[in-house]
Amino acid sequence: MRQAVQALGEDDAFTLLEGLKPHLWRGGDAFPGSEAELSQLFGNGQVDFAMSYDPSFVQSAVRKGIFSSTARPFVFDSGALQNTSYVTIPANAAHQAGALVVADLLLSPELQHIKADPGVIGLASVLDRGRLPSRDRLGFARFDDNRYTLVEFGRLLEELPASRVLEIEERWEREVLR
Repeated sequence: MRQAVQALGEDDAFTLLEGLKPHLWRGGDAFPGSEAELSQLFGNGQVDFAMSYDPSFVQSAVRKGIFSSTARPFVFDSGALQNTSYVTIPANAAHQAGALVVADLLLSPELQHIKADPGVIGLASVLDRGRLPSRDRLGFARFDDNRYTLVEFGRLLEELPASRVLEIEERWEREVLR
């Protein structure tokens, strides 16, 4: 929804989505209540695709038997919403030196390799591989050919400002979910 609003403008996005209603699950009369429910519907063949912010959610769902081994991740040609998680240390932290050690550890290639492993977490590394020594780059390369995990994310689409999200969600509930 947010992606459509960004690409088309709010009114045109709602017009487009209203036109899609007959093609939606249950004719658009009901919507999955969660990402987990949407994944179950996809796994059961009731909808044609599922979605997630997690680039390794297909890997995880195949491993758990929710998705068929023929499922594959993809990114829309127009791009995808993407975001990064940040580690912050408050200015008034009681143990800033210790917090810096933990932050450095979280950013180490060793822990970033573990985080990138689809069998562990499967999230893309925040490290710029081009700036890493070859031994550290190789640690990430073993995940690049995984057919179930995205490694290329297409064009970055920025998130809508938080102030707009509530307005759009209220309009969605009023005009689409009614």
